[in-house]
Amino acid sequence: MAAFSRLSVPVCYFPHLLACLLACVSTGVVARDDIYDCVTNVFTPETLRVLDAANTPESLLLAAGFADYEQAKGESPRVKYADSGAFRAKALRLAPNDEMVLTMVANRCSPRTVGESSALCTKDVALRLTELDPNNGFYWATLAHYELGDGNVEVALKNYQRAAGAQTFSTGWGEQVYRLANALKEILVIETACASTIAAGYTGASLPPYQEFTNTCRTYLDDQTWRQACLDLGYKMETKALTFASRRIGFPLQRIVYGATQSTVDLAAVDQRKEQLQSQMSKQSSLYACLFKDSKLIDQWLLSLRDYEEVETTSRFATSTPDC
Repeated sequence: MAAFSRLSVPVCYFPHLLACLLACVSTGVVARDDIYDCVTNVFTPETLRVLDAANTPESLLLAAGFADYEQAKGESPRVKYADSGAFRAKALRLAPNDEMVLTMVANRCSPRTVGESSALCTKDVALRLTELDPNNGFYWATLAHYELGDGNVEVALKNYQRAAGAQTFSTGWGEQVYRLANALKEILVIETACASTIAAGYTGASLPPYQEFTNTCRTYLDDQTWRQACLDLGYKMETKALTFASRRIGFPLQRIVYGATQSTVDLAAVDQRKEQLQSQMSKQSSLYACLFKDSKLIDQWLLSLRDYEEVETTSRFATSTPDC
């Protein structure tokens, strides 16, 4: 149990409801006699060899996650070649135009890491994402942070404005969980509940560097155009983002601007909407524990995550599974 707790710390630190609850299910915080500590029992030195040998984008990203876990323990890795960056580089070479791979690589980077900790952290990764789906605001915001890292403030501002005006804001979390869970089932022959738990925990711990959004908006508060871009992007994320984590970040972006302009009425309105979202999330908590009583429900949930992402999936399951 302690092993998984270390892995799930970044998940629960940033309140990603579903990933955090799934971690609790697997570690016994949610009482289940038939669920064991997935990470301790599944991830062994042999696991890394098998994932590497499978040589698929999903297996290599999982290997990278395992390598990160090994390094995060603060102990000597059980395997000599547990280099997460090398596994991500292999995945990127194997699938250079795969949005999931590109996104999961980009999520490990920030302007501060470009050119320092990983050769993968290049603007090209973000550029390819905007080319693959120019209607996704998350990709334009990601590119903006790379531009800021290069000192291109005006270009970054235009990217923020484009992010705010985009049709949607998706980090691709649902597809990540779906594909990685299926890879765990197929490659490591892990049962559905454990595979889903590990996939949700890993992807939840690999969320985008959201601090870049708030840091950017604080840095350029004196510029009215930047303030408006941050305000618009915050509202876009609050109302259109497809995961709860992204929706939650929309509130501090708006609060930063309204706080600077001393707009107390608007601040109160933002706080009220945040409380409403928190209430919505807390009401759904029992739903996910219920899923793990039925493997068929978990499979349906994974498919729904792939097709509709987290917020819509939560709503659909709340309606379709009244007994939960």
